Amino acid sequence: MWRIVRAVDRTIAFSGIRAMEYGARWNSPRLPAVYVASHLSLAALELLANATFDTLPSDYIAIELEIPSDLAIERVDVPALPSGWQEPDHPACAACGDSWLRRGRTVVFDVPSAVLPVERNFVLNPAHPDFSRIRTDVRELPFRFDSRIIGLIGTGNLKLFAMVAVYGPSAVIRNIKGSSTGSAAQGGDGRSRRYAWTHVFRASPERVDRAG
Repeated sequence: MWRIVRAVDRTIAFSGIRAMEYGARWNSPRLPAVYVASHLSLAALELLANATFDTLPSDYIAIELEIPSDLAIERVDVPALPSGWQEPDHPACAACGDSWLRRGRTVVFDVPSAVLPVERNFVLNPAHPDFSRIRTDVRELPFRFDSRIIGLIGTGNLKLFAMVAVYGPSAVIRNIKGSSTGSAAQGGDGRSRRYAWTHVFRASPERVDRAG
């Protein structure tokens, strides 16, 4: 299992403070939780899908974890979740995670990734007495994104990349077409945003064909 954080946040990487302060998909504010991914590649994709900054910092580190095999793990699968659960801030996800955190029966909650539902993320409860048994120092590596992804950010397409990762290109195109008009003001160069954004998909399919 992996977690990617900025080096400056290494000392609080497994405190659950960030999720407690702001809330996240599987927890509400005021409930500490730590999010990790089953694979390093998934951890990177989750980071991009949830990014709110215009540029990516250069001080990321990837931390590998190890959970003892005898620790009990609770699990939720996609069929148990309502339609639309992948949408940001869907209340069913937070309600499910909050219930798990408050019960306090296990330290690990195995959940589907909203970005790639066939893959798994894990929510850890840092307030659980078994949390100290989880190794959070198996490996620690400097982490950087490929220059092609940096290029996406440089052209202002990070948010687009994130939207495609979560919803898929077809859904994003429908949303753009539904919310845009043909006014020149939207496109900034005489074209509507609808045309400009759908053109990104047509011109660069290799950038979105891995969307979940």
